[in-house]
Amino acid sequence: MFDRLRRLMRAAGPVTIYGRVSGIVFQVRVRFAGVRILKRWVEVYLWLERRARHPLVVKVVSFRDLNSHGYAHYFRFTRAAQLDRRFAGLVRESYRVGAQTSRNS
Repeated sequence: MFDRLRRLMRAAGPVTIYGRVSGIVFQVRVRFAGVRILKRWVEVYLWLERRARHPLVVKVVSFRDLNSHGYAHYFRFTRAAQLDRRFAGLVRESYRVGAQTSRNS
């Protein structure tokens, strides 16, 4: 599943991938996504400027409390097949936020 995630992130454009204690980070100019691999699922977060809908979103956190903009969307995946076109579109949107080329950056 991680290989599929990595391909989705790289399909959006050049990306730096590195590990942290809290998981794996995907970064362009700034961090736009992250992954935590857990025993029963893979948790992925994406930074988006808007609240997005997706059936596998388990939590949305506003960055307003951190004097920033947008929302962190947390997804829970148990199968690689769940990484669908809709999610790939959100990855591309999040990549633009990380590249700081989106409308509000």
